[in-house]
Amino acid sequence: MSKKTKQMEQAVIIDMDVTLIASAERHVQGLEGGEAVLNAVLNATTNGLSGLDELFHDGGMVREDVRAIATGFLRDATDLEGTALEDRVDQLVAAALKYLRTHQNDFKNI
Repeated sequence: MSKKTKQMEQAVIIDMDVTLIASAERHVQGLEGGEAVLNAVLNATTNGLSGLDELFHDGGMVREDVRAIATGFLRDATDLEGTALEDRVDQLVAAALKYLRTHQNDFKNI
């Protein structure tokens, strides 16, 4: 992977995390302050994106939005298709969730 592609991937990871936090901030009732929003997202994503459905009660729309960000990037940056693409999307989503957990302070005031 080229340096430029790696930088773009990092930007996509951050975009996925910002999407999660911003969506929670806008759509989840009862969350006041950046730390409450962040904690709600962290708790919901302990086991991946599936917990977002319970947090948002949106039929999976936010979960699918996050996956769409990863899919769009990978379709533009690679020649992956089918199962290989889906596997790589899963890896990119996992990387975004790991990044969110290890850079929490960056996402408290989005």
